[in-house]
Amino acid sequence: MFGKLLKHELRHTARYHFSIILVSVIATIFMGVSLVMESEALMSMAMLPLILVAAAVIIVSLVSIIKNFYETIFSRQGYLTMTLPVKGSQLLISKVLISFFWIIVSYIAAFLPFVFVLIHLKKQLDADNMTDQLVQEITSYLPSTGSIVLIVIFFVVTSLISILSYVSYVYFSVTIANTRLLNKHPKLFGGLIFLGVSILTDKISDFTLNIAPLSFAIGEEKAFFTFKDVWELEGVIINTFDVNSYIIEAVVAVVLLLATGYFIENKINIK
Repeated sequence: MFGKLLKHELRHTARYHFSIILVSVIATIFMGVSLVMESEALMSMAMLPLILVAAAVIIVSLVSIIKNFYETIFSRQGYLTMTLPVKGSQLLISKVLISFFWIIVSYIAAFLPFVFVLIHLKKQLDADNMTDQLVQEITSYLPSTGSIVLIVIFFVVTSLISILSYVSYVYFSVTIANTRLLNKHPKLFGGLIFLGVSILTDKISDFTLNIAPLSFAIGEEKAFFTFKDVWELEGVIINTFDVNSYIIEAVVAVVLLLATGYFIENKINIK
């Protein structure tokens, strides 16, 4: 049954995302054609629309998650949704997984056209015999292979945590704003709850940062986790990233999703 629920959720949400992703695909084809034609004027004309399309794809994807969650749970459609022979937790998990899928797809669709820009730049560098020199310059500043793998894993995990955080904030805020106490002004209270949860999460992150400031440092030779401040580290440090905030975001996201599941099963007010 859960598989059917995922399939239904994917089919239902596709209508929100298909048109804007189609625009991104057209923009990608347009950029590819301009590259094949080697038209600098055409590529220059396409850059601004590409940036606007990329922004639109991401924004539409994020907004549609809110719209779909509200319509399928708290509007008239919610009566049908809540009669399905599944638990509220399964319903919520299916929505979280499909939201993850569409956010990742939207990011790929948003940045896919720029792949052709990179291809064009590489062709220009090859024509100027600059590629080998540039690669040597870049690789001279790269850490070891093991550290590169660690960096990739770190950014993948933190990106997934950021997506989970956004989804959990949205679902929790919309759910609480549609309880009997607040449902007269759901948009206002939903926005305030989202803002309040975000501020509270930041405050908790700042508090834990003062107690145990865990950071992920990327240096010239290696990448590593450390509790030391950047000026206490040896060697050249390219950048550091606060790990505490991601840990707190993940914990808060899980707590909010559990709370959301409880409210969906017990406290929601369908209109």
